[in-house]
Amino acid sequence: FSEKSCRVLRVLLQGPLKAHKVQDLATTAGVSLGLVSKVRKLLIDHEYAHDTEKGIVITQPGKLLDAWLAADSFSERTEVREYSLLECDIEHLSSSIEAMLVPALDIDIAYTQWYAGYLRKPYTVPPVVSLYVSDFIDEISLKTILQARRVKSGGRLHLIRSKDHKGVTLGKQQIKGHTLVSDLQILLDLQGAGLRANEQANELRAADDFNGGWKA
Repeated sequence: FSEKSCRVLRVLLQGPLKAHKVQDLATTAGVSLGLVSKVRKLLIDHEYAHDTEKGIVITQPGKLLDAWLAADSFSERTEVREYSLLECDIEHLSSSIEAMLVPALDIDIAYTQWYAGYLRKPYTVPPVVSLYVSDFIDEISLKTILQARRVKSGGRLHLIRSKDHKGVTLGKQQIKGHTLVSDLQILLDLQGAGLRANEQANELRAADDFNGGWKA
């Protein structure tokens, strides 16, 4: 479950589950053929996947996801900056981010955690708007455009920079006009986040179309 290895898993776990050739996996995930071969062997050895004439296919996605969740550490793979806001309407906030902040600064974003889970499968009112950013935004721009002030904790806006932005945004999706990370990534990011995050995660994972659909 290293950063680059997880890129391969994200491609393999994108539903509907299908077979992938090693070369195609390497190209899509942006990793070496050698790494894909190592991941392939481990998946087969642990009986998470089978090898077929068409390539490797995941056969135990739930068990593989459980193992990934057990190994994952959000705090170790990300840096988070929190901001307090005057804006209370999360839809207006997200619209302001997309209409003013992103075009002005030319950054890549994708929502995750509570707000992304809410957009996919509403369960709880999202207490925080969290989004991955390809790079952090300067404080002046945030204050000018969003009237946002950085705080140590308790902020309603979380900007997240990943050690592997390309990886966490693989499989990103458009929902109701907003760009979200994949369902798989939303679930990983909700794990242990508090504020009823686990309940939202369970609702998302139980959906028939979770991460493109895993059911035959």
